Amino acid sequence: MDLTSYQIANDGKLKELYKATGDTMGGRFVNDAFFKFLQNNMTGNQQIRDSPYFCKFEQDFDRAKESYNTDSFAKYIYVPFHQSMSSMFKTFTFQDLIDFDDNEIRIPIEMFKSFFLPSIESCKIHINQVIQHVNVPIAVIYCVGGFCESDLLYNSLQAEFQNKSLIIRPEKASTAVLIGATWFARNPTIIQGRRLRRTYGVAMVDLFDENVHDPRKKVLIENKYYCVDLFKPFAYMNQYVDVNEKIVHKFYQAHKNQQYVF
Repeated sequence: MDLTSYQIANDGKLKELYKATGDTMGGRFVNDAFFKFLQNNMTGNQQIRDSPYFCKFEQDFDRAKESYNTDSFAKYIYVPFHQSMSSMFKTFTFQDLIDFDDNEIRIPIEMFKSFFLPSIESCKIHINQVIQHVNVPIAVIYCVGGFCESDLLYNSLQAEFQNKSLIIRPEKASTAVLIGATWFARNPTIIQGRRLRRTYGVAMVDLFDENVHDPRKKVLIENKYYCVDLFKPFAYMNQYVDVNEKIVHKFYQAHKNQQYVF
């Protein structure tokens, strides 16, 4: 899941409030929990991910995640699989919990939901952390991407944040990212400024200071002692920079015969 936060300026352009963050807590995390559960409860040496039909199996599980409606009275979720995988699933040790036939898995709804819980809780914690860093009221939380198609995630975010923010999920959340990228490509100036995700700078040398520098980094250059392997930051993580802003620093060669820099 990736998370960004923006303020809408008076001219309608966007100013990033906190550096973009992300982690493996989205739909892929749910998939991994499901496949790990299956694998850990199968005997034998066969690996689900080694099957030539695993990608199709994962796609079908993704469709099951996205199509599940929390208002439905269905008791099971059905995930098809290729018949060649049935020999693996016959070794599953909890046949009383999950049903397998020749080409379909039947998962009880409550068990299906359990694969989402760690991911959903991680998402809520992550959003709350960013809100604390931003330290201003967040008017809207806009949910896009394939994982946001899930009613389980959307309803959980509504319950957690509806008293603080308006939760919006577009009709086609999975394609909204592509549409937004297309709009940005046509009008990149809509982003007025961003927060840096990392600290940027260069390696340098400077006159050695006994009170500051590591003695192991002390070298003699043209009768003067210098400290090597220093880092000179240009800009710092989470620092705000406007688009096209220039950051200028001057550097000089360490000695008169220096021919190159790294």
